[in-house]
Amino acid sequence: MTEKIKEYPNVVQTITDLLIDIDVDGETMQHILQKVGMEWQMLRQLMLTMPIEQVEYLMEEREDLKL
Repeated sequence: MTEKIKEYPNVVQTITDLLIDIDVDGETMQHILQKVGMEWQMLRQLMLTMPIEQVEYLMEEREDLKL
């Protein structure tokens, strides 16, 4: 658990509840991450913590889409 969650548990819970209540989609969540300057951090964190098979699958999908 991060220090921010320990320091502001009610705020973090309120934000999480709100995102669930509005049924936030992926594009909106990406926009939020961009606005708070966390897009690169989140990408890195997920790449390093997800099973390598999932990372490889997404890399293959990206290559297939020629992105």
